[in-house]
Amino acid sequence: MKNQNKKNAEKSRNKNDQKEKNMKNQNNNKNKKKKLKWTQKSISENEIYNLNEKQKKTQSQITSIETNQKSDIKKKPNEKTTKKLIKCEQKSKSFPSKLFKRFSFTFSNNKPNESESENREYIEFSSDESDYFAVELNGETKILNNEICESINSVLNFRYSQANWKLVYSTEIHGTSFITFYEKIQTTSCSLLFIQTKNNEILGTFLPLKLKINNSFYGDGQIFLFTFYPTFKMFKAKTTNDLYIFSNNESIMIGGGSQNWSRSGLWISKNFIHGASHFCETFENDQLASTTEFEIARVELWEIEK
Repeated sequence: MKNQNKKNAEKSRNKNDQKEKNMKNQNNNKNKKKKLKWTQKSISENEIYNLNEKQKKTQSQITSIETNQKSDIKKKPNEKTTKKLIKCEQKSKSFPSKLFKRFSFTFSNNKPNESESENREYIEFSSDESDYFAVELNGETKILNNEICESINSVLNFRYSQANWKLVYSTEIHGTSFITFYEKIQTTSCSLLFIQTKNNEILGTFLPLKLKINNSFYGDGQIFLFTFYPTFKMFKAKTTNDLYIFSNNESIMIGGGSQNWSRSGLWISKNFIHGASHFCETFENDQLASTTEFEIARVELWEIEK
């Protein structure tokens, strides 16, 4: 009996030991699973964080690339402009620079000559490097330079400022005859007339229509006078009168006054020998040269090809 009881007691102890072992194993497995889950969770969060960081960097790189591309597109001229600039360099070797700046203008109430007008307004120009124009000159010039073309081109109507300039008449090439002059400009519908005095002053007029032999005034308000003495100024037509152009075999007159229409903004004698400039009501202009009357050195008429 005693032996039997001992055996039963040992069996029960073994069972209890086995149960304890099983319980410990189960607890260990649970802890392992928890650790594994925690490790997996930590890894996945880190990966997500890294991915987000990479995504942010990639997005910033894309944004910077797009910005650079946009700025490059702005800087690069289009194909037509490039072709035009190449064409300018090939065709106009006598006039090296083909890039011109647009000039900004401001109104000034200064009165250079108070004896003629007390409240005139005139326009002065200052350079602005934001805009550029390509002007192709078809012909050789003895008057024009970069500054002159830049200034004139900047005040022209947009459709004219994009056009080429073609030499139609030059006293250096065609002589000084009025007959030859009118023959050469018969088909010219829009032009710029430049005059250089013997004092080396440059002045002239913009003519949006054909000059012709006519014994009465004609033209419209698009005409303007300009001078480079001492700096570039242009004078637009006012609404005071319509005395724009008077041209015949004896003279060419731009602008006039109601009381004395012979006092014109610009007057040119027959065969381009003498010239004169006065204040006139049509343009309310300053005197275009250093003296009221002057001798003409040379004349050029450039057609603006539309």
